[in-house]
Amino acid sequence: MGRVVLTEHGIYPREREEEIIIAKWIDKEFKSIWIEYFYYLSKLAYEYSDIIISLFEYNRQAQIENGADEKKTVVIPNGIDGEIYSKIQREKRSGFNVGSVLRVVPIKDVKMMIKGFKLLTQRVEDTKLWIIGPYEEDREYYEECLQLVKDLGIEDKVVFTGRVDVKEYYKFLDVIVLSSISEGQPLSILEAMATGIPVITTDVGNCREVIKGWKDIGEAGSIIPPTSYTALGEELIKYAYNPERIKEYGENGKKIVFKKYKKSYYINKYKEIYRELGERKWQE
Repeated sequence: MGRVVLTEHGIYPREREEEIIIAKWIDKEFKSIWIEYFYYLSKLAYEYSDIIISLFEYNRQAQIENGADEKKTVVIPNGIDGEIYSKIQREKRSGFNVGSVLRVVPIKDVKMMIKGFKLLTQRVEDTKLWIIGPYEEDREYYEECLQLVKDLGIEDKVVFTGRVDVKEYYKFLDVIVLSSISEGQPLSILEAMATGIPVITTDVGNCREVIKGWKDIGEAGSIIPPTSYTALGEELIKYAYNPERIKEYGENGKKIVFKKYKKSYYINKYKEIYRELGERKWQE
């Protein structure tokens, strides 16, 4: 058998567990069976892997707790080509434009985001929420989100774009929101930051460190508790009334990406791993 490199962006069994717990299509008595099954698959994958990569230290520790051999584990953060996004020509549109780049599925807690945005509309009339990404994966949840938008009376202020070129939306968005229940180290946050857009995100995965963990640079956005639409609404209102905050956090975000999340560092670390594994195989 060849060498196996496993890269885990989130903690796979935990994310499946969170989805199973809230899933309506799985009978209650079967949920624990499914959860145990996914933890078993995860341990099996760790056992047969030569190198186990995570995006940040907290997740590396979680992998070890779930059965990974500590000696196999290594941390390599995400990296992006910041130049692609920093070159986007920003253009101010009328009103306050909020965006979110995601799959419309329960783990992204889109309903919380919609409720938080509703609070913003009560204080800021000229505003719009752009939900950018595919919605076909969980059609029932998507329909529930549409119904919630209708129930809240904000149909004219919320747009589900489907699959599009997100760079076209980065041109005019004032702030990006991530409302997830679980994440690893979201690329959508790094892309927004490289473009110069501040981020409001739930305190999940490595999001706090990405936008607030660099004292030498400054903050690139705000952290809110998961599932708290009131906290999201309050933060959105603060940004809407403080363009200087948007500018400052946007500039900080660019600096963070170019200093801490370069694509070249990411590629070189993987090259080192592949080289090391190749040498091991040759020696054997």
